[in-house]
Amino acid sequence: MGGSIGVTIREKDGKEHRMCRWTNTLPGFIHNMGFINKDKKYIEEYLKLWYDMRKDWLENKDNKDLRYKSEPLILVNGLMVGGSKIGGGEPQKFKYNMTEVYGPYPYLAPMDYGLMIIDFQNSTILHSQGYCGIGKFIVSASSHDKEQVDAVNELYKAKRVISATDLDNKKVDRVKLDPKKGYFYDIRVDLSPFTIKRFNESKEGIMDLKKEIIKSGFKLTKEEEKMWEEYTKECEE
Repeated sequence: MGGSIGVTIREKDGKEHRMCRWTNTLPGFIHNMGFINKDKKYIEEYLKLWYDMRKDWLENKDNKDLRYKSEPLILVNGLMVGGSKIGGGEPQKFKYNMTEVYGPYPYLAPMDYGLMIIDFQNSTILHSQGYCGIGKFIVSASSHDKEQVDAVNELYKAKRVISATDLDNKKVDRVKLDPKKGYFYDIRVDLSPFTIKRFNESKEGIMDLKKEIIKSGFKLTKEEEKMWEEYTKECEE
């Protein structure tokens, strides 16, 4: 199912976006030619939902009335980022279903599942988490994942797919939609020019990640420093 993870993005011009996001949005975002090419519009598309939730949080956190109705399923790169397949229309405080989960946290700090820093300026991905593969991921080829399948096939065209196998461990040279079988594929991707640096999910690993972040030119606020301290204490337990 995944959960909350700290995500910070630094654009090529140095602009930073400090967020809390759902882990499951990251594989589709990263393994895409828009990401590899550092396409500004593509990055803005990923950022938009969080900024919408942030605005929603700031405008409605003190409201006592249930003025909004829950939304249906939202898909971004074939991944659910809010809402539900079932139901919808229930009264709620916020405009977006997941505002209370992600909107309150504009921080560069580890969350439940850890932290990932995507630095487009230095072509580096720093992370301490064990949920999302980077350079390898699983893609579903069921009927509702056409956008994600198309994105993978764009990687093929750009000769970025190192290898791909189906669940029977058979090599494939193209991901195909098959609504009846709903295939899943294990895809390995060349993400160059990005360098990936993974840090252990331990107190020592988290502290090493923090040192690397500061070395890379990021500055932490007092509130973020406190969040780092609390997270490292949890790693000891």
